[in-house]
Amino acid sequence: MATTKNLCAQIPIDLHERVSEERERLGQTTSEYIANLIQDYYNMMENQKGGIQMTEKGRTMAFQIPEELFQRIKRHLERETLRSGKKLTQRDFVLNLITQALDEADAENTAEQNTPTETPVAPRVADVTTPADTDTPNEDKDRLNTCYMVMQEVNHQLFTETVLDEVLISMEEENQEWAEEILSELDLIGFKDRPPMSLSGGQKQRVAIASAIASKRSILFFDEPTSGLDYKHMKEVANVLKQVRDAGITLYGITHDLELLLDCCTDIVHFEDGSIIDKFQMDEAGLEKIRNYFIKGVPTK
Repeated sequence: MATTKNLCAQIPIDLHERVSEERERLGQTTSEYIANLIQDYYNMMENQKGGIQMTEKGRTMAFQIPEELFQRIKRHLERETLRSGKKLTQRDFVLNLITQALDEADAENTAEQNTPTETPVAPRVADVTTPADTDTPNEDKDRLNTCYMVMQEVNHQLFTETVLDEVLISMEEENQEWAEEILSELDLIGFKDRPPMSLSGGQKQRVAIASAIASKRSILFFDEPTSGLDYKHMKEVANVLKQVRDAGITLYGITHDLELLLDCCTDIVHFEDGSIIDKFQMDEAGLEKIRNYFIKGVPTK
């Protein structure tokens, strides 16, 4: 396995000339010179209390990375934007990584500097309890990472140049064959090379559903998944949802579509004004409740 990696950066011509002159004077290759320079910098940072003083003005940092890594970053940004509903830019992503790395390095340095030389005293019980242990996973974040939501207004979650790409970016590992299989199930394979925003409302809805399925999240939320669909495509969506459900994925649907409820729902939770009015299974009694509510306007409870 290789023990080195490429590190490329564009620098001003005059600086490049100075580097060339200096490495030639030292009789070093470019790789040796840059590696030594970086190592010297980190050694200096470890030994220097005050660090390097910089002005408050912004600086530009530009470097080249492999195409494969660039595409991975691009897909990650698109997935995070899709998941959170807030656009994550390359700048914010890189700054967050750098800040996190520097914070961790500072914390390690501080811990080393504060390590006592004398025999340590055993901590009190209160010192070792961890109600706020930073190693404890953030339960809310973990829960979000298991979920995927398809919005009713799907225009807010379509980003890519083609329908196929829209499905691929939702996958942890790209699998074009499976992506095309999902599109075929939803009658979208003929549009795989079309821009998602050029499709009809119902077609966009199906693209978003395809992305949700491709994400392999264990819990999927659908906000009016059959909105704008005709009966034929509603049945197709219902069939796909049943297949996903039968594969062990938990589905929650917010819907006013009686046909969808009758076709693929197993349990009903009835909300009104932000409160749960009733909940029941779709057994014989439940079917009677739901039919009476939609057809006759009879309350479920």
